[in-house]
Amino acid sequence: LIAGFCFVLCRAKFQSCDYFPVLFIGFLGAFTTFSSFALESVRLLEAAQYGKCALNVLLQNVTGLLAAGAGMGLAKLLFR
Repeated sequence: LIAGFCFVLCRAKFQSCDYFPVLFIGFLGAFTTFSSFALESVRLLEAAQYGKCALNVLLQNVTGLLAAGAGMGLAKLLFR
C-alpha cells in the first residue's frame, strides 16, 4: 500500500527520478522483507502443513499485489 502510494506521489512530483529503485525497493523493502515470508513458508513445509503453506503463499502474494494497486489508485485519486 505504502509503496504504491508513494510511487505515484513521487512520480507526479518529480516526473523523472533515477532513485526510485533505491527508495522503493531498498528503503521500503527493509520494512517488508521477503525473508520472513520465505522462512514461514519453509517452516510450514517442514511441518508437512502443505495446505497452510499453499494458503500462506497465495494470500501473501495476492494481498501484496492488491495493496500495492490500492495504494497507487488512492494516490491517483488524491493527487490528480
